Amino acid sequence: MFSKVTGIETIHLTNEDDKNPPYKPIINENNLRNVIGLTFDYKSERIFFSDIQRWDLQTAHFDGSNMATVVEGMNICQIFYLNHRMLQILHLLLYFIGPHSSI
Repeated sequence: MFSKVTGIETIHLTNEDDKNPPYKPIINENNLRNVIGLTFDYKSERIFFSDIQRWDLQTAHFDGSNMATVVEGMNICQIFYLNHRMLQILHLLLYFIGPHSSI
């Protein structure tokens, strides 16, 4: 999965001859304005991404359904790390970096 600023697309990493994306592109004019950081959780089949024009952190299923805002009104620059083990323990633990903070 990778960001194309106003959308999120996928490619195959194990079969370079397969030109069909594993998932359809995620495009939403209201929710995707400038996506710069993303990560995913394979177990729940969800992608997490930050948008620097909306100043929020969002999530959606790999197919783009069930899009929701996780954190809004924050100056998020990039999602840094999604710890799958901590997700199991705490249900949702995200680490991120911003222009005025560090981990």
